[in-house]
Amino acid sequence: MIVQRPTRRLRSSVKAAYSTFASYKPARELSVCHGDLCLEPGVESALLSTPLRQIPFRLLCEYTWALTGSDCKKLNADEIRHFRPRYFQFISHGLWPNFSGDWPPTLRALGSFSHRENWPSNEVEVIDEFFDALLQQMLLRPIGWSTRKDGSPIPYTDVDELMCTMAIAGGDTKRLIAEWSQNLIGTGLQHVAALIDDCERGQNLGIMRGSLPSAWWDYRSADATILKAWLYRTEIAYVLDHAAQEESDPLTKELFARSSEAVLTAP
Repeated sequence: MIVQRPTRRLRSSVKAAYSTFASYKPARELSVCHGDLCLEPGVESALLSTPLRQIPFRLLCEYTWALTGSDCKKLNADEIRHFRPRYFQFISHGLWPNFSGDWPPTLRALGSFSHRENWPSNEVEVIDEFFDALLQQMLLRPIGWSTRKDGSPIPYTDVDELMCTMAIAGGDTKRLIAEWSQNLIGTGLQHVAALIDDCERGQNLGIMRGSLPSAWWDYRSADATILKAWLYRTEIAYVLDHAAQEESDPLTKELFARSSEAVLTAP
């Protein structure tokens, strides 16, 4: 479990979420699945009686679990709004309230409401700004590196999982790409190169060349197409090639060059 300090922008977006959604309260009974495998005894009463800012991480995980087994058509929009700020607060620290550890299911209920079309514009903007700030925070941090069995390095980024999660939550992928485009230097460009490299490595697993890594993109294929088209532009290849020429770190230099070539040779 990674715990990180949120950026000032991300902290401000969480504060705005608490303010914007403050008037929303759940009903006397939660709209989630109430089966024996969905809600442990005492969970519902704890969620309804605990002040929002004091709800512990594990209790919110229980709520996510109950949402997973729910009929999305029966979920209460006010209830979902009520819990959003607490979700955003944990996520801003790198804590995703979900027992499985997967990010997309954590915010899937939000996407089921088509909030972009159905909720007030100020609420949509608060969610969008949180997503923008969350992406920016990731892009400001360097990519990771792991090693194969033979000791050769493999670049690693969670940006694909984050972009997919926000798409499933109803985020605006084009707006998020615009945010990313403002961070196409330094670590922001490292994440571009690492994601392209990850797309290319999928061929070794029998996956179509250039496919985005997260299996959750199957639920948001149109957004996946938008993101892939942006990554595999000739302009991106030129930016990566120039960065490779300027980069002093050997690993990053080779990554930039390899990713640039992958874009230029893509079918």
